[in-house]
Amino acid sequence: MAQSEWAEQTVSRIARTIREVRGGRSTQWLADRTKELGHPISRVAISNLEVGRKSGVDVADLVILARALEVPPMMLIYPDLMDGPVEVFPEQVVSSFEAQKWFAGEWIPNPRVPLDEESDPDAWQEHMRLLDAMQKVDMARGYSDAKIRLQSLERRISAPDVPRDEARELEGIAMDYRNQIAALAARMRSLGMVLDD
Repeated sequence: MAQSEWAEQTVSRIARTIREVRGGRSTQWLADRTKELGHPISRVAISNLEVGRKSGVDVADLVILARALEVPPMMLIYPDLMDGPVEVFPEQVVSSFEAQKWFAGEWIPNPRVPLDEESDPDAWQEHMRLLDAMQKVDMARGYSDAKIRLQSLERRISAPDVPRDEARELEGIAMDYRNQIAALAARMRSLGMVLDD
């Protein structure tokens, strides 16, 4: 796909998503909402975007439209989360989940990744190794976060000034964290990851 065609399809995807999320509410409603939020976008500009007469979307407009529609801006860019394919760059198709992670700075795409496994098996394998590493980092982060939250809860539960009812409620939450930690630990060990219990 040519760069200009990719750019047009990206804007078209954003416009289609804005129209879908807006639902039965009018473009005037959306224009009024953007004005209330401090960055007015006219009804005409919104209509032009939605019907394809506008060739681009400013970052500020994207952010305020997302806020007005009460969705994350990324949902307007990559609406088919989790698994829907998206051409994140010209001629590079990835899952919407991967595109979202790249946009959030949590993943750096491999520029050599082919569109499919058959076109370059080595690059595909490298891509899959990167995804595996990302999954392990995410698991390690979740494990660490859950342990930190559990420690904080346990300190609160053991504080002398905590009412009994609150302590029981916190203990239930702590048990959920213990179960989450145990499940993550088992999964991480099954993947050959070493834990510092």
